[in-house]
Amino acid sequence: MKRLTSPLFKITYWVMLLLFGCGVIGTMPATATIDAYAFEHPEQEVQYRQLIQELRCPKCQNQNVADSNAMIAEDIKDRVYEWVQAGHSSDEITQFLVDRYGDFVTYRPPFRASTVVLWTAPPLLLVLLFVTIVWRVKRAQHRTTAQVSHQEAPEASQQDDALAVAKLLSQLKKDQ
Repeated sequence: MKRLTSPLFKITYWVMLLLFGCGVIGTMPATATIDAYAFEHPEQEVQYRQLIQELRCPKCQNQNVADSNAMIAEDIKDRVYEWVQAGHSSDEITQFLVDRYGDFVTYRPPFRASTVVLWTAPPLLLVLLFVTIVWRVKRAQHRTTAQVSHQEAPEASQQDDALAVAKLLSQLKKDQ
């Protein structure tokens, strides 16, 4: 048993564990993809990069196409590359993708009947929050004022009672 607790055994154990961990991590396939697209003009590459950063992956939750590894995101990247190479404008490419996947594919959907709630809900919630805070503060102030008046009321009634008793006593003294 002494052999298992020796410092040499502990060092050997940790070195073996470290080597095993490095071996496992080193054999894992790389999950990041590298875009190997060749562009004729630097403007096209800028347009492509801008589009894939601004477009949302239809499958992923709030992740842009550039950062997504989903198959649909890879397909969108390929199509955007083809359209940029063909000379299409950013608006045309975005409109095609909106027609195909809906307004969800853009981070800035247009204001229309189907997106009214999306655009009006945040300001309405802020107004509701403000009104609620004001109402609660006023209610708390009213409660404290009512509590103070209830605390002062017994003192006033005691004074009134004392005056009434004093009047009665003075009337009794007069009658005697």
